[in-house]
Amino acid sequence: MGKINLEQASCWILTEGMAGTENQCIALVSELGLEAKIKRLSIIPELRWTGKLTTLLPPKILVGSRSLLEPPWPDVLIASGRKCVGLALAIRRASQRQCFVVFVQNPRWGFSQFDLIITPQHDDIKGKNIVTTMGALSRVTRVKLEDATKQFQSAFSHLPHPLIACLIGGSSRYYNFTPERAAIIGKSLAKLSLQTGASFLITSSRRTPPGCLKEMKKALGKTPFYIWDSKGENPYLGFLGSADAVFVTEDSVSMISDA
Repeated sequence: MGKINLEQASCWILTEGMAGTENQCIALVSELGLEAKIKRLSIIPELRWTGKLTTLLPPKILVGSRSLLEPPWPDVLIASGRKCVGLALAIRRASQRQCFVVFVQNPRWGFSQFDLIITPQHDDIKGKNIVTTMGALSRVTRVKLEDATKQFQSAFSHLPHPLIACLIGGSSRYYNFTPERAAIIGKSLAKLSLQTGASFLITSSRRTPPGCLKEMKKALGKTPFYIWDSKGENPYLGFLGSADAVFVTEDSVSMISDA
Protein backbone atom coordinates (compact mmCIF):
# COMPACT_ATOMS: atom_id res chain seq x y z
CA MET A 1 0.00 0.00 0.00
CA GLY A 2 1.05 3.62 -0.50
CA LYS A 3 1.80 6.32 2.06
CA ILE A 4 -0.96 7.35 4.46
CA ASN A 5 -1.94 10.98 4.91
CA LEU A 6 -2.60 11.05 8.65
CA GLU A 7 -4.43 14.37 8.42
CA GLN A 8 -7.14 12.76 6.31
CA ALA A 9 -6.89 9.10 7.34
CA SER A 10 -9.85 7.23 8.76
CA CYS A 11 -9.13 5.00 11.73
CA TRP A 12 -10.73 2.21 13.74
CA ILE A 13 -9.71 0.84 17.11
CA LEU A 14 -10.55 -2.86 17.47
CA THR A 15 -10.47 -4.46 20.93
CA GLU A 16 -12.28 -6.97 23.11
CA GLY A 17 -13.28 -4.08 25.38
CA MET A 18 -10.63 -4.61 28.08
CA ALA A 19 -9.60 -1.24 29.52
CA GLY A 20 -5.86 -1.99 29.65
CA THR A 21 -5.52 -2.89 25.97
CA GLU A 22 -8.04 -0.35 24.72
CA ASN A 23 -6.28 2.51 26.50
CA GLN A 24 -3.02 1.60 24.78
CA CYS A 25 -4.71 1.84 21.38
CA ILE A 26 -6.29 5.17 22.32
CA ALA A 27 -2.88 6.45 23.44
CA LEU A 28 -1.39 5.60 20.05
CA VAL A 29 -4.28 7.20 18.15
CA SER A 30 -3.94 10.35 20.24
CA GLU A 31 -0.21 10.66 19.52
CA LEU A 32 -0.86 10.17 15.79
CA GLY A 33 -3.45 12.95 15.86
CA LEU A 34 -6.18 10.69 14.47
CA GLU A 35 -9.90 10.49 15.18
CA ALA A 36 -10.92 6.85 15.70
CA LYS A 37 -14.10 4.83 15.92
CA ILE A 38 -13.85 2.24 18.71
CA LYS A 39 -15.24 -1.18 17.84
CA ARG A 40 -15.41 -3.62 20.75
CA LEU A 41 -15.67 -6.95 18.99
CA SER A 42 -14.18 -10.42 18.89
CA ILE A 43 -14.69 -13.58 16.86
CA ILE A 44 -17.83 -15.45 17.91
CA PRO A 45 -17.09 -18.61 19.96
CA GLU A 46 -18.48 -20.92 17.26
CA LEU A 47 -15.71 -19.85 14.87
CA ARG A 48 -12.71 -19.59 17.20
CA TRP A 49 -11.78 -23.21 16.54
CA THR A 50 -10.89 -22.25 12.96
CA GLY A 51 -7.68 -20.61 14.23
CA LYS A 52 -5.61 -19.09 11.45
CA LEU A 53 -8.32 -19.90 8.90
CA THR A 54 -10.36 -17.03 10.36
CA THR A 55 -8.27 -14.63 8.27
CA LEU A 56 -9.86 -16.13 5.12
CA LEU A 57 -13.45 -15.47 6.23
CA PRO A 58 -15.44 -12.25 5.73
CA PRO A 59 -15.19 -10.06 8.87
CA LYS A 60 -18.97 -9.72 9.23
CA ILE A 61 -19.28 -13.51 9.42
CA LEU A 62 -16.63 -13.71 12.14
CA VAL A 63 -18.51 -11.39 14.49
CA GLY A 64 -21.98 -12.66 13.64
CA SER A 65 -23.26 -9.20 12.71
CA ARG A 66 -23.79 -7.53 9.36
CA SER A 67 -23.96 -3.99 10.75
CA LEU A 68 -20.74 -3.57 12.74
CA LEU A 69 -18.09 -4.53 10.22
CA GLU A 70 -18.79 -3.32 6.72
CA PRO A 71 -16.85 -1.36 4.10
CA PRO A 72 -15.61 1.27 3.66
CA TRP A 73 -12.66 -0.14 5.58
CA PRO A 74 -10.51 2.34 7.50
CA ASP A 75 -7.16 3.58 6.28
CA VAL A 76 -5.66 2.58 9.64
CA LEU A 77 -6.77 -0.21 11.97
CA ILE A 78 -5.25 -0.38 15.45
CA ALA A 79 -6.09 -3.63 17.24
CA SER A 80 -5.25 -5.35 20.51
CA GLY A 81 -6.37 -8.46 22.37
CA ARG A 82 -5.88 -12.11 21.47
CA LYS A 83 -9.49 -12.56 20.35
CA CYS A 84 -9.01 -9.79 17.81
CA VAL A 85 -5.92 -11.16 16.01
CA GLY A 86 -7.74 -13.17 13.35
CA LEU A 87 -10.42 -10.50 12.96
CA ALA A 88 -7.86 -7.74 12.38
CA LEU A 89 -6.11 -9.81 9.71
CA ALA A 90 -9.45 -10.68 8.11
CA ILE A 91 -10.17 -6.95 7.78
CA ARG A 92 -6.75 -6.41 6.21
CA ARG A 93 -7.49 -9.14 3.67
CA ALA A 94 -11.02 -7.86 2.97
CA SER A 95 -9.59 -4.38 2.28
CA GLN A 96 -7.21 -5.94 -0.27
CA ARG A 97 -4.38 -4.86 2.05
CA GLN A 98 -5.27 -1.19 1.66
CA CYS A 99 -5.95 -0.98 5.40
CA PHE A 100 -2.73 -0.44 7.40
CA VAL A 101 -3.08 -2.80 10.37
CA VAL A 102 -1.23 -2.16 13.63
CA PHE A 103 -1.35 -4.66 16.48
CA VAL A 104 -0.55 -3.45 20.00
CA GLN A 105 1.04 -6.14 22.24
CA ASN A 106 2.12 -9.63 21.23
CA PRO A 107 -0.40 -11.21 18.79
CA ARG A 108 1.24 -14.63 19.32
CA TRP A 109 0.65 -15.60 15.70
CA GLY A 110 0.41 -14.02 12.25
CA PHE A 111 3.45 -11.82 12.92
CA SER A 112 4.45 -11.35 9.26
CA GLN A 113 0.89 -10.48 8.21
CA PHE A 114 0.65 -7.29 10.27
CA ASP A 115 1.97 -4.04 8.85
CA LEU A 116 3.26 -3.06 12.28
CA ILE A 117 3.40 -4.64 15.75
CA ILE A 118 4.07 -2.54 18.86
CA THR A 119 4.99 -4.65 21.86
CA PRO A 120 6.78 -4.15 25.21
CA GLN A 121 10.32 -5.44 25.51
CA HIS A 122 9.40 -8.07 28.11
CA ASP A 123 7.48 -9.96 25.38
CA ASP A 124 10.90 -10.56 23.80
CA ILE A 125 9.86 -10.72 20.14
CA LYS A 126 11.75 -9.15 17.25
CA GLY A 127 11.21 -8.58 13.55
CA LYS A 128 11.36 -6.01 10.76
CA ASN A 129 7.76 -4.93 11.42
CA ILE A 130 8.06 -4.94 15.24
CA VAL A 131 8.60 -1.81 17.36
CA THR A 132 9.62 -2.46 20.96
CA THR A 133 8.61 -0.19 23.84
CA MET A 134 9.90 -0.19 27.42
CA GLY A 135 6.42 -0.80 28.88
CA ALA A 136 2.81 -0.57 27.73
CA LEU A 137 1.70 2.43 25.67
CA SER A 138 0.29 5.03 28.05
CA ARG A 139 -2.25 7.85 27.79
CA VAL A 140 -0.44 9.70 30.57
CA THR A 141 1.22 12.96 29.52
CA ARG A 142 2.67 15.84 31.52
CA VAL A 143 -0.13 18.17 30.41
CA LYS A 144 -2.85 15.68 31.42
CA LEU A 145 -1.20 15.18 34.81
CA GLU A 146 -1.01 18.92 35.45
CA ASP A 147 -4.65 19.47 34.44
CA ALA A 148 -5.91 16.55 36.55
CA THR A 149 -3.88 17.67 39.56
CA LYS A 150 -5.52 21.11 39.43
CA GLN A 151 -8.96 19.51 39.04
CA PHE A 152 -8.79 17.03 41.93
CA GLN A 153 -6.18 18.35 44.36
CA SER A 154 -8.68 20.15 46.60
CA ALA A 155 -10.42 16.85 47.36
CA PHE A 156 -7.40 15.49 49.23
CA SER A 157 -5.35 18.62 50.02
CA HIS A 158 -5.97 17.96 53.75
CA LEU A 159 -3.89 14.77 53.66
CA PRO A 160 -0.31 14.92 54.96
CA HIS A 161 2.75 14.22 52.83
CA PRO A 162 4.36 12.03 51.73
CA LEU A 163 1.34 11.27 49.57
CA ILE A 164 1.35 7.79 48.04
CA ALA A 165 -0.95 6.78 45.17
CA CYS A 166 -2.08 3.14 45.37
CA LEU A 167 -3.32 1.68 42.08
CA ILE A 168 -5.33 -1.45 42.85
CA GLY A 169 -6.03 -3.95 40.06
CA GLY A 170 -7.52 -7.42 40.22
CA SER A 171 -7.02 -11.07 39.41
CA SER A 172 -5.14 -12.26 36.34
CA ARG A 173 -3.88 -15.57 34.97
CA TYR A 174 -0.92 -15.39 37.32
CA TYR A 175 -2.29 -13.49 40.29
CA ASN A 176 -5.36 -14.07 42.46
CA PHE A 177 -6.57 -10.90 44.15
CA THR A 178 -8.96 -11.60 47.04
CA PRO A 179 -10.52 -9.58 49.89
CA GLU A 180 -8.05 -11.33 52.21
CA ARG A 181 -5.15 -10.11 50.07
CA ALA A 182 -6.65 -6.61 50.07
CA ALA A 183 -6.75 -6.68 53.89
CA ILE A 184 -3.05 -7.63 54.00
CA ILE A 185 -2.22 -4.70 51.73
CA GLY A 186 -4.32 -2.39 53.94
CA LYS A 187 -2.46 -3.51 57.08
CA SER A 188 0.90 -3.01 55.35
CA LEU A 189 -0.10 0.53 54.32
CA ALA A 190 -1.26 1.31 57.86
CA LYS A 191 2.10 0.16 59.22
CA LEU A 192 3.96 2.26 56.66
CA SER A 193 1.91 5.29 57.64
CA LEU A 194 2.86 4.88 61.29
CA GLN A 195 6.54 4.67 60.33
CA THR A 196 6.65 7.55 57.83
CA GLY A 197 3.56 9.71 58.35
CA ALA A 198 2.41 8.89 54.80
CA SER A 199 -1.17 9.11 53.58
CA PHE A 200 -2.69 7.28 50.63
CA LEU A 201 -4.68 7.96 47.47
CA ILE A 202 -6.34 4.66 46.59
CA THR A 203 -8.11 3.82 43.35
CA SER A 204 -9.55 0.53 42.13
CA SER A 205 -9.99 -0.74 38.57
CA ARG A 206 -12.78 -2.50 36.69
CA ARG A 207 -11.13 -5.80 37.59
CA THR A 208 -11.03 -5.24 41.35
CA PRO A 209 -13.24 -7.99 42.90
CA PRO A 210 -16.23 -6.99 45.05
CA GLY A 211 -15.44 -6.68 48.74
CA CYS A 212 -11.74 -5.89 48.30
CA LEU A 213 -11.99 -2.16 48.96
CA LYS A 214 -14.24 -2.76 51.97
CA GLU A 215 -11.62 -5.05 53.55
CA MET A 216 -8.83 -2.63 52.71
CA LYS A 217 -10.71 0.24 54.38
CA LYS A 218 -11.20 -1.84 57.53
CA ALA A 219 -7.52 -2.76 57.63
CA LEU A 220 -6.45 0.86 57.17
CA GLY A 221 -8.39 1.93 60.24
CA LYS A 222 -7.59 5.54 61.16
CA THR A 223 -4.78 5.82 58.61
CA PRO A 224 -5.23 9.01 56.54
CA PHE A 225 -6.42 8.11 53.05
CA TYR A 226 -8.70 9.11 50.20
CA ILE A 227 -10.31 6.29 48.24
CA TRP A 228 -12.13 6.30 44.90
CA ASP A 229 -14.73 3.54 44.72
CA SER A 230 -15.94 4.00 41.13
CA LYS A 231 -18.45 6.73 42.04
CA GLY A 232 -18.13 10.05 40.25
CA GLU A 233 -15.29 11.05 37.95
CA ASN A 234 -12.15 8.94 38.18
CA PRO A 235 -9.29 10.93 39.80
CA TYR A 236 -6.67 8.44 38.54
CA LEU A 237 -4.55 11.04 36.75
CA GLY A 238 -4.97 13.46 39.62
CA PHE A 239 -3.59 10.82 41.98
CA LEU A 240 -0.58 10.23 39.72
CA GLY A 241 0.07 13.93 39.35
CA SER A 242 -0.16 14.67 43.08
CA ALA A 243 1.66 11.67 44.53
CA ASP A 244 5.18 11.66 45.95
CA ALA A 245 5.36 7.92 45.21
CA VAL A 246 3.19 5.26 43.58
CA PHE A 247 2.34 1.70 44.63
CA VAL A 248 0.86 -0.64 41.98
CA THR A 249 -0.50 -4.17 42.38
CA GLU A 250 1.57 -6.66 40.41
CA ASP A 251 -1.17 -7.73 38.00
CA SER A 252 -1.16 -4.71 35.64
CA VAL A 253 1.64 -3.81 33.25
CA SER A 254 -0.48 -0.88 32.05
CA MET A 255 -0.76 0.71 35.50
CA ILE A 256 2.94 0.11 36.18
CA SER A 257 3.74 1.84 32.87
CA ASP A 258 1.50 4.79 33.81
CA ALA A 259 3.32 5.08 37.14
